Amino acid sequence: ARCPYEILGVSDFATNKDIQSTFDNIKQAFDTKKEAYELLSDADKQRAYDHQKANDKKLKRKIEQLEKELECEKKSCIEDEKKGRIKDDKELAVIRIGHKDRNAFWRLCKREPTRSTKRDGGDATTDKI
Repeated sequence: ARCPYEILGVSDFATNKDIQSTFDNIKQAFDTKKEAYELLSDADKQRAYDHQKANDKKLKRKIEQLEKELECEKKSCIEDEKKGRIKDDKELAVIRIGHKDRNAFWRLCKREPTRSTKRDGGDATTDKI
């Protein structure tokens, strides 16, 4: 028979606390593997899991794509600020905070249809309809 210390992977001088901690870790690892086995050994559960995993991957790719678009939009807004095309203080603030408030960033950096007005000397990029 194997030595119980070897089976648990503890030294001959391990304290009761060390032995209990090691056993708890082994038990947790076993429980995790048991759950995985139970999931994968049932065809319906496995199929549902695989479907969810595929959807998670699609969602992750979509989030990455939106983050790239957000970065491009931010760069565009910063360029507009440098060229003096942005006059709204809220919009400037959101450009500066960038990723901290994505919803506000998207809302304020989206351009609404615009038109020039001769009365105030505005141009088509700044006057909202």
